[in-house]
Amino acid sequence: MAQSVCFKDHTKCLNCFNLKEAELKAKALDYAIFARVNPDQKIWLVEALKERGHVVGMVGDGVNDVMALKEADFSIALGSACDSAKNIANVVLLDDDFNHMNSIVKEGRRVINNIQRTAALFLTKTILSIGLALLTITILKEYPFLPIQLTLLSSLLIGMPAFLLSLEPNYDLVKGDFLANVLGKALPFALGIILASLFLELLANLGLIDSDLLSTMTTLTCAFIMLGNICSVALPFNLFRGIVFLLSCLGLMFAFSFLRDIFYLEMITFFEMIICLLTAGLTLVLIYFLHRLKLLKKVIARIDELY
Repeated sequence: MAQSVCFKDHTKCLNCFNLKEAELKAKALDYAIFARVNPDQKIWLVEALKERGHVVGMVGDGVNDVMALKEADFSIALGSACDSAKNIANVVLLDDDFNHMNSIVKEGRRVINNIQRTAALFLTKTILSIGLALLTITILKEYPFLPIQLTLLSSLLIGMPAFLLSLEPNYDLVKGDFLANVLGKALPFALGIILASLFLELLANLGLIDSDLLSTMTTLTCAFIMLGNICSVALPFNLFRGIVFLLSCLGLMFAFSFLRDIFYLEMITFFEMIICLLTAGLTLVLIYFLHRLKLLKKVIARIDELY
């Protein structure tokens, strides 16, 4: 039967009758078809595959499948299955049609990939806010931003792109661990913005820039860096992601050109603009090296293990 449906490993068959747990687990990867499998042996097969690093899916319809369905990473029950199997399964195919699995997998990939992108944007702001709050208590004279300026950055460079990117049909294969992927993008940008804010604060204390313009220059520099953050989470670019990035740029230009009074943004000179651009550019270079830093990767991996 397996050969008739073009199953390529149809010759790798194993009769599991009376096989003990150790024997079955040792042979789990050597065979593709298992016959005369009892409920306990189904659990052993799932455990053996998981122990070897595989993501295991399980399909079942009877009471004898329930424990294996529960043990599997992803369980599927048929619509005609018993109630206990349907209650324990992650997905129930109401019409018993496996053609739906393709759309289910695509939707799962879209949700996970888009949540990773949006979570990286929001987590950048969270880490940034915590870091700057601690520095304001200990080192800085005052918080680098006014609340209304943070509203501008949050809406144009986090909220709007996150909302639009979350709607994108993204069916790429999900790679890596969710928390590690999100922290790997968010943490370097948050640290970079904190360092850029400290650098501008230092310039103001040295009298190289006007302290009255500090919040405006910090907001502008942070905006440039956060545009880089959008680029990072949107890679590789396509037409839709390019439009999202362009909308963020146009929104910033409009706010800095026509809404300065609302967001308490001061006019700055060409020299001060160059300082903002250079600070943002150097910070983005630093962020690039932070992404590649093994120590940071170890820290992220350690955080991921804790959760």
